[in-house]
Amino acid sequence: MTPTRTFVKCPNSGGEVKWIVLAFVGFFVGCTSMGSKNMEIEPKRLGTVKESALGLIQKDHYDIKSISLGETTFHLMGRKKDGIGLPTLESCLRKMWPHFAKHFRKAPVEAAIIDFDAPIGGGPLAPFIIGVFYSKDVSKDHQKVILESTGWLPQSSTSAYIAKNYSSFSNPEEAYVDDMLTHEFGHLFFGWGLTQVNAERPNDWWFSFGMGLIYDRIAWSDVYRLPSPLFDSVIATWINDFSKRQDVDQRLINPDTSADKANGLQRLQTYGHGKAYKYLLVLRDKVGAEIFDRTANVFISDELGRKADYDNFVKRLPVSVHHIVGASEKEFSIR
Repeated sequence: MTPTRTFVKCPNSGGEVKWIVLAFVGFFVGCTSMGSKNMEIEPKRLGTVKESALGLIQKDHYDIKSISLGETTFHLMGRKKDGIGLPTLESCLRKMWPHFAKHFRKAPVEAAIIDFDAPIGGGPLAPFIIGVFYSKDVSKDHQKVILESTGWLPQSSTSAYIAKNYSSFSNPEEAYVDDMLTHEFGHLFFGWGLTQVNAERPNDWWFSFGMGLIYDRIAWSDVYRLPSPLFDSVIATWINDFSKRQDVDQRLINPDTSADKANGLQRLQTYGHGKAYKYLLVLRDKVGAEIFDRTANVFISDELGRKADYDNFVKRLPVSVHHIVGASEKEFSIR
């Protein structure tokens, strides 16, 4: 059984595109399109990603700007009204990207960031194309998903969710965009960029989500003293509720998901993000941050353009720490 799927029409400017939105708090949106389906993992011609991203939007509704930060050229696409807007998107990118990218020896050549009309969170829209969500209308169905994933009380719009849950920050909307954008950076390295997930096996995506969260939470803490309202809520949902449930399969690898719907479990969020992050964070602490981070960089280099696979990552850890991995897997019921 795969996560609940909702099909929505892609607001592109032409061409055949099918969006598959998984759970909308989603922190993930998966999409296939004629423009991005066969995109090279490392674009050989600058502009390839931009061309694909432009095919996913109504261009007359957006302000568009390209900037370079370090090795990466970013194409920013902010809505002219009812969205995050280009100035905030650029300001948050310039603020947060250096804190994330400093952990990696290799960065994408090109990436696009779209201010996307969807309820809350963000997600990869295609290889090297990420979206940050903001909408004036959050449906009852999506409010239910958000409640199950975070425990947040239903709100009618993204701005209302921000006002309710990011109120401790001096600039709540900017903090929300910083939070979502920093998380989406992880997808550019793990799963939807330099390495790729298996699109047919969403329950395997936990490794990519968890690895991205390791570094995006470090980047967040470089800038903010307060914890992330969204991601701390997702993690707490696993720790305080589902981790204690006997009627839920606790495994990250090949779990039995047949009872998930009846239990109100959004596995892609609660386990794919919450538990995956806590497990990989503990593993990083036990094997040592220096070893873990060095292996992450070797993994990205070796697997460039190939699948982001947990077992392949473990094989690249020094043999001297494999017993630590085995013990940690048992502690967290990974297999």
